Amino acid sequence: MPNLGERIRRATRSVRTRIVVSILVTAAFGLGVAGIVSYELQRTAVMQEIDSRLEGQLAEARKVVDAEDSSPTVGDALEHLMSVSVPPEDGGTLGLLDGEVAYTSGMSDEVQLEKIRGFATAAARAAEPGDPQLASFSADGKSYRYLAAPISIGAGGDAGVWVVGIDVGDRLAPLDATFRVYAAIAALSWVVIGLIGWLISGRLLSPLRRLNTTAARISTDALDERIPVTGRDELSAMTVTVNTMLDRIQTGVVQQRQLLDDVRHELKTPLAIVRGELELLEPADPDAVAEARRIGIEEIDRMVLLLDDLADLTEVRTGVPDFAPTDVTALTDDVLARASVLGEREWSVVQRATGDARLDRARIIQAWLQLAENADKYSAAGAPIELGSVGEGDAVRLFVRDHGGPIPAELRARLFDRFVRGEDADRADGTGLGLAIVSAIAAGHGGRADVTSSPEGNTFSIVLPRLPEAARRADEERRVAERMARERDAEREAEQAAEREAGADRETGGAGETGVTGAERAAEDERAATAAADPVPEAEAAHPDATDATADDHSGKVA
Repeated sequence: MPNLGERIRRATRSVRTRIVVSILVTAAFGLGVAGIVSYELQRTAVMQEIDSRLEGQLAEARKVVDAEDSSPTVGDALEHLMSVSVPPEDGGTLGLLDGEVAYTSGMSDEVQLEKIRGFATAAARAAEPGDPQLASFSADGKSYRYLAAPISIGAGGDAGVWVVGIDVGDRLAPLDATFRVYAAIAALSWVVIGLIGWLISGRLLSPLRRLNTTAARISTDALDERIPVTGRDELSAMTVTVNTMLDRIQTGVVQQRQLLDDVRHELKTPLAIVRGELELLEPADPDAVAEARRIGIEEIDRMVLLLDDLADLTEVRTGVPDFAPTDVTALTDDVLARASVLGEREWSVVQRATGDARLDRARIIQAWLQLAENADKYSAAGAPIELGSVGEGDAVRLFVRDHGGPIPAELRARLFDRFVRGEDADRADGTGLGLAIVSAIAAGHGGRADVTSSPEGNTFSIVLPRLPEAARRADEERRVAERMARERDAEREAEQAAEREAGADRETGGAGETGVTGAERAAEDERAATAAADPVPEAEAAHPDATDATADDHSGKVA
């Protein structure tokens, strides 16, 4: 009995485990990507809303400063702005003079920006370029988004900075809480997906387990096991195929046993005869030697004939007929032409069926001629024999009618079995396998062989469907094979076309790259020539607004 480690290794190598792991990996990837992308999109939207709110605060501050023209200094302007501006929700404001905290709003429920270590220094540094700047700052595990706007009055003077900031963590808290719930639900869903995948894969793979169990029980002494078929999917089709294969194996084994039994039984008599003749042979008597030689050759010929018939019967039973559309009228006339050389008697066709039937022409001719040969053997010399074919709905009956004596009912019931011969079988040579071969050929076409008897004679018939089920299956298998071949050819042609297109793209890409490089070089040369023809004065380029340097020294402006 395998130990725990061995059972675990078997479980991890099983198809069911690999299917579930694949499902879980795919589900985890999908849930993770969906969650991350959704979170980032919504976080981006929140950050854009924060930036919009900060810019709105800046616009309000500009209106306040523009409306106040009496502030003589930067400090006065900052003090006035701090007194009238309303800090944003989850945020606060701050006034800086020369990089130091000079003014606060004094509201208790706002974010105290002045108490954040290093924040004032970072805000003053952010405002150094002279324009309002949006920036982020993190301290003590918290993140802040702020806008630093420099304030100037006239030329020179103090450097003032008005700062408005928002606590990003507070704004993102609802979003974070939502996605924590999402993460919990996703994890639970992942577990449920794994359980459902385990159950479904187990159900889908149950035919394979039954196949394995059934195959383990099958042996040459127990070939009756079959796998139950449930559903109409691919696994069910595979189960049907395996059951059909088991049927063929069982048929082959049974026929092999029958063949061995038949050979052992039927060869026993001729071998015993040959042995007896050799044991009683007087080598000094030429007549005895000649008789023994004759008997031995006859018995060997009979054994060869027997083996040929047994091989033919086995081939008919195990082989697949070569179905093809066959004109029944022409087939009837063909068999008449062949049968007419079997014996010196009157051969005739009394009926001819019309239309086609899907038959193995060679095998049907073999069976029909076997019936004609039997009629010739067991009919009175010179008695006529009639052949014919007649349609019976979706079937066709091929028959041979003789004018011999009636066949007893008990013999008719088993006349098509192996090694069964008529009461007057001593009149003709044979192995007793001819009618068994006829029956096997008819069965291979989905039909049957039968006999009717009356005082006027006997009629042996082969009844065959015009379109046998085996022919339908062969047609379907051929259509499937042809469709798969067309699909493979189409895939191969698509791959070749893709390879040709990729090669053409690579060639075009190489040529295009060279062309673009030449065009860029020409454009650069043209720009250089234009610059040389129309130079810009250095002083004007360095100070384009030097003539517009006047300003109102007493007006306060937020940059």
